[in-house]
Amino acid sequence: GETTNPDYQLYDGFTSHADKAKFAMIRDATPEQLASMQLDFDDKKFATLLFRYRARNWPHTLSQDELATWRQYCQNKLMHGEDSPSISGQDFMITLENLAHENDDNEKNLHILKALYNYAQSM
Repeated sequence: GETTNPDYQLYDGFTSHADKAKFAMIRDATPEQLASMQLDFDDKKFATLLFRYRARNWPHTLSQDELATWRQYCQNKLMHGEDSPSISGQDFMITLENLAHENDDNEKNLHILKALYNYAQSM
């Protein structure tokens, strides 16, 4: 079916010249400059993509409201399966448990798996 997730719509349709010009500004900007840019895209999916680009790469540049929005998005994606995640939160936890059983004699791997488990639990 059709997706509404801008991450998966990147190549849907043609991009306006005005939006392409904004892409060049984005590429040349520092993370701090990106945080203060007010870009009005012709195609609204690019505003969402820019926000996610900043959140994934420079979360320290997000405002408190943006950080709350990003955390809610991540939680909904991982725990509730929104936006067609590649793996659900439940499946991720089951995979971690299975890997822990397979690696019960490997302290290094168990340490990594425990860290992943704790990270997932914190979300």
